[in-house]
Amino acid sequence: MNYYLIYKGTGGLIHMLLGLVYCINYCIKYKNILIIDVISHKCYKHYLSDFFIINCSLLTYSEDYNIIEPNIKFNNKSMDYIKNYPDVEFNVNPNTVYKYQIDNINIRRKFSINDVKRKIKIFAGPGSYGGPKFNLIIKYIKVKPDILNIIKEKPIIKNYIGIHYRNTDIKTNFNDIISKVSKNKYNNIYLATDDHSAYYKLKSVFPTHNIYQYTKPIDSHGLPIHYAYNNKYNLVLNLLIDLYFLYNSDEFIYSEGSLVSNFVLSMRNEKQSIF
Repeated sequence: MNYYLIYKGTGGLIHMLLGLVYCINYCIKYKNILIIDVISHKCYKHYLSDFFIINCSLLTYSEDYNIIEPNIKFNNKSMDYIKNYPDVEFNVNPNTVYKYQIDNINIRRKFSINDVKRKIKIFAGPGSYGGPKFNLIIKYIKVKPDILNIIKEKPIIKNYIGIHYRNTDIKTNFNDIISKVSKNKYNNIYLATDDHSAYYKLKSVFPTHNIYQYTKPIDSHGLPIHYAYNNKYNLVLNLLIDLYFLYNSDEFIYSEGSLVSNFVLSMRNEKQSIF
């Protein structure tokens, strides 16, 4: 008998990948077949394979529900219904606390031993209980060669500071950024940010520095940019460009509390990356 785990993507890219690698680990351990459904996620809207390769020979997975035997249901919902459900993520209060549901059915954010023998399981959320598992993203997920080639078409920067300045729903103290740049020996800066005015603020303080910005954020009016930006292909590509140049920087200034910053820190500490 086959057992299946359906992964429904949610959140920004790093949040989504954390949930995915949680499911990969679960499926390897309990010999489940993984169905990766991120094309229905409003912040992604592509197949995972449009950008990434899963580097795991022990995993059986598909991005197509057709791999599941006919007439199997989840809480009386058909697989067509689950597949076509537009989005499972709901904001339940102004502090951006989310819950994950299909209709009024709660989707699990963590599995117990009692779930192992369920024919169909559905998972949503970052899956980061016990701390974000950035090392699992590095282990299992790699950027596709054609996407990496697009990233590497950008001009090379040498001897530079990488700055990740998060300043929409998560706020970063700009004066801290200034202080850290002022103490740094490098005159080149790569700026990755969700704040559309950050380049001009930084340039006004450091007019003689060379500031590179290969991705231009929209004005998201304080919303997380992955919800506000409609072109999801460019959204994902731009973040991968930023990750690449932050990872390769000679010095890195990060935004505390940001999954993107913490993922870059993890890659730099491990000296391994998704690239």
